[in-house]
Amino acid sequence: MSDGWSEWPAPAKLNLFLRITGRRPDGYHDLQTVFRLLDWGDRIRLRPRADGLFSPRRSAGGSGGSGRPGLARRRVAEKRV
Repeated sequence: MSDGWSEWPAPAKLNLFLRITGRRPDGYHDLQTVFRLLDWGDRIRLRPRADGLFSPRRSAGGSGGSGRPGLARRRVAEKRV
C-alpha cells in the first residue's frame, strides 16, 4: 500500500454456537463459541493520523452499520491519554 496505508484481512466467520457464560468486571461478556472461518471476507485499510485520532471510513458499497461507535473506536478512545 502507498501513502502510509496498510491492508489487513477481515475473514468472514459463521457462528455455529454462541453462549454468554458471564460478565467481566470491564463490562464485556465471557463467551463460549464454536465458529467456522469462511474462505471469503473483507479487507481493512488503516493509516495512522498525524493527530493520533481514530477516524473510520466506509468504502463505497460498504455494508453500512448501526451509526454507533464500534468496538474498535471505543478501544482506541480508551487508550488515549
